[in-house]
Order: sequence, then structure tokens, then C-alpha cells
Amino acid sequence: MADSAENSLPTLVRQLLDRQGESRSLDYKAPMLFGPNKQGKGDILKDIVAFSNTRDGGYILVGVEESGGKFIPRGVSEDQAASFDPTKIGVFAKNHFSLLPKVSSHVVTLDGVDLLLLRVEEFDGEPIVCTKDLHGEKGKLHLRAGSIYVRTADAQSVAIESGESMRAFLDLAVQKRGDALLTQIRGLVGAPTIVEASDPSDAYKAEIAAAIKLYSQEELTDPKPYWYLEIIPKVYEEDRIPAINRLREIRRESAVSLRGWDFPHVDREKDQIFEDGIQSVTHWDRYHEAHRLYRSGLFTWRRQPGEDFTDTRAGSLSYVSAIYSITEHLIFASRYASLIADSGNFVVRLGVTGLKDHVLRLDSDAFYDDYSTAADRFDRSYDLSLEELRTSHLDFAADAARRLFDLYGLDIALDTIKAWQAKFINREF
Repeated sequence: MADSAENSLPTLVRQLLDRQGESRSLDYKAPMLFGPNKQGKGDILKDIVAFSNTRDGGYILVGVEESGGKFIPRGVSEDQAASFDPTKIGVFAKNHFSLLPKVSSHVVTLDGVDLLLLRVEEFDGEPIVCTKDLHGEKGKLHLRAGSIYVRTADAQSVAIESGESMRAFLDLAVQKRGDALLTQIRGLVGAPTIVEASDPSDAYKAEIAAAIKLYSQEELTDPKPYWYLEIIPKVYEEDRIPAINRLREIRRESAVSLRGWDFPHVDREKDQIFEDGIQSVTHWDRYHEAHRLYRSGLFTWRRQPGEDFTDTRAGSLSYVSAIYSITEHLIFASRYASLIADSGNFVVRLGVTGLKDHVLRLDSDAFYDDYSTAADRFDRSYDLSLEELRTSHLDFAADAARRLFDLYGLDIALDTIKAWQAKFINREF
């Protein structure tokens, strides 16, 4: 099955430009060469390594200038694009870092403008450490031996200095190894047992009702179609996460930034504190979404289908994008649950409404017709232990996607869905 236009490199680049702001997972650079001197190369390499040492890696989009408070695509020349050959980057990195970052380079044409996309993968088993100083003019230190560079929430590439930052980074490394070991063990004992969840505790009703009131104000409720996700600890604790700053840290550390538009998206102008937690609302182009995170640990999110805000795809759901979205939701749930609890069970509820007004579009020469359904909505809920969320979230995402497709009369093998999940996780757009 071929990639859809919804999930191609041009779509990815357009999503990155739609952000109109740099972040922990995105950096814009004006038209430039890789260099041209060693100091310039060192600064770019610091950004690349910082992305590698950050969850989900990141993207560098070269050929974008800031003008009047906006980021404008200006493009790159053929020589500028060629200078960012990953082999050349690797040769320079070998002299200054313990390991080579995994980076790929892509020239993407968008509206007649050639832009260069650098895609940096997150480190595997070991973080990348600077092994050799790099000095520039007048002795300025561009790279410092012994440093571990990471991306920050305010879009800076910096060496870890504080004990708190180092602990957070080490937590990521330990969690990666722990999850890998748990996944191996899970593989030995076989596929997880899928249990349909019961309703969560009545103690959450007031919080869920308040969130629905927000969604109603933002036109993210019936009769409008919407995707939704809820993550609910089985045991209610009113002040499970008492500090607002900690809520924001958890949201940031749990965020999934594999695609051009991160999940959950935080609008800098509409990221707000309310009495019981934090919330963000976004209305931009084809992105219309909101979420709330409560001190109790309840997370709830909704978004209108992005396809409805395009000229060619309104009234449809993309087969591939649906797999990516559901997988993204369960990845987030896995990370989020790991940060708010050491053990226990969670109810994860997800779905999409308005199905009878949306065909399922497969974007493949192998299928000639869109699929339709008489069902109005798809809802799926799971009762999961923390260990199941950490090790088997992809299995549950694949199950949810298959059940969604069942409503359209489309029989897709789990192995096919998992192959698309692998493409998503490896960012093979």
C-alpha cells in the first residue's frame, strides 16, 4: 500500500512550517552551507547531537528565514543542500563525539521552493558525549569535551549543567533500557490479553464534565466529528501531581514528536492554568484541538479530523494517518503513565466520531473504492497495568486500528498494521 499524500515528506515539511516556531524537536535555519568553517560546522553539529540526545530526536529545516515575526521558506541552493551530506557530517562528528548521530538529509520541494530537511534519530542504547573541545575565533568555546548536549523546551541546544537536568536525562536512558528489557520478556510470554475497561471511578465525573464544557466552547463536540483520547488512573488521587510546573514537565516529557505536528500540541498563546490543572487550545489552519491535564492524573484530548479542513480530503479519514494517530496516542499514554505512577492500572479510552459522514480512504492502487460505514462512532477502551502500557502499547494500538477498520468492512491483518507502525516510529515518511 502506497504512502498517502497525508503522510509524505512534503506534508511533513508543511506541518513543520505550520508550527511557526522552533521547539525542542524543531530548528529552522536560514539558507546556508554546512560550515563554511569548523566553528559553523561545530554549531550545527551541536544542534544535531542535541536532537539525538532528546526523546524522539528532531528536525532541522534549512532554508527558512524569520521575517516580521514569521518563518518564511526561502529555499536552498544545490550546493547548500549537497554540503549537508550525512557522510560529511559524520566525518566531522567522529572527531568530536563518542558516537555518530543518525541523521538523514532530504531535499523537499514545497510550492516551488527547495528546502533541506535533516531528520535526526533519538539515540539507541547510549547517549552521545562530546569528546574533544572545539574553539573558534578569539578562543570562543563552541564544543566542550565531556558535555552532553540536549534540546530544551525553549528551543536551545545546551550542555546539561544542573543536577535536575542530568537526572531527567538519565531517567530517559534508564527507561529506554528498562522498556527494552520488559518488551523482550513480554515477547517470551506471548501477546497481551486484551481486557475491555469498565467505567472509571465516579470521582472523575466532575473533571470529565468540566473538560467537555471546554470542548463544547471550542466546537469539539457533537455534532462536529472529533478524535479523542482519555487516560485515567484507576485509583483517584485528587493531588496525584500537586505542582503545576510538574504537570507541564510531564506533558513535555510525554509528548510525541515523530510527525511534523506534535502530540499533544501546546499553543504558546493559549496554554493556560486552571484551578485543577493545565489546558491548551489550538485553532490554526487545519489543526483544531484542545486538551486538559488534571492534578489527579486524568488526561483528556480532542481534535477535529484534519482532513475536513482540506479541499481534496474533506469527508474522509486516511487509512495510514489513522494508524499513525492511534499509535501516537498509545505511545503518549505509555510515556505519560510511566511519569505519573510507579505501578497501578489505567483506563485508556480512544476513538473517533462522525464516521458515517466520513469514508475511509486507502490511497493505494490496490484499492479502487473508498469504504463507508453506517456506524456513527468508534470507541475503544482498555484496562491496562503500567507494565502493559510500557511494553505492549503498540499491540493495543494495532488492535484499536484493526477494530476501527472492521467498522468499515475492511479486513486488515495485524502484521500489516504493525508494518505501518514501524514506518511511523522510524519516521519513514
